[in-house]
Amino acid sequence: MKSSTLKLGALLALTTVSYGQPTILWEAFNDYRPGDQTSPNATTYDLRVTDEGGVLKNIQTGEDLEASVIVVAEGDAEPDNFGANSPVNPGSPADLLFRRLCTIT
Repeated sequence: MKSSTLKLGALLALTTVSYGQPTILWEAFNDYRPGDQTSPNATTYDLRVTDEGGVLKNIQTGEDLEASVIVVAEGDAEPDNFGANSPVNPGSPADLLFRRLCTIT
């Protein structure tokens, strides 16, 4: 029993040692309805307009990234106004994450 426990422990140690933790290289936010809570480092492309979009910015530094966003309509679909949007509850996870990055209305 002790031998199998040691082997299992060694196996678990090897699997946790052999994989590094992921590293966040950058974060980007696009606020398609900018307002007074929108970060100056957030992009503000209107995602309701076909072919609208462009280069994203690093939310921490304002630096242009190699990543971009663009609206592409498929078939006869048209981007809509996301009619189900509503303000988030104060103190909710969405509020805590987005409150200084973009405006949610």
